[in-house]
Amino acid sequence: MRSKTMAWGISEEKLPHVYVEGIGLSNVRERLRVLYGTDFHLGIQSRPGEGTVIRIEIPELVATMEEVR
Repeated sequence: MRSKTMAWGISEEKLPHVYVEGIGLSNVRERLRVLYGTDFHLGIQSRPGEGTVIRIEIPELVATMEEVR
């Protein structure tokens, strides 16, 4: 999943702190950790004046017919 905003962006000084200080991102990160353990990636790329891209990578879950029953 990828989300992009064309807003102000996040400065280099603030970027390392967004996981800790941002309620939304820290909540999403914790929920991903609970669901997937260490098998996920949450990445942020941002440039002031250009916008921010947040990318979430999770494993594909494929259920077999036996698991569905």
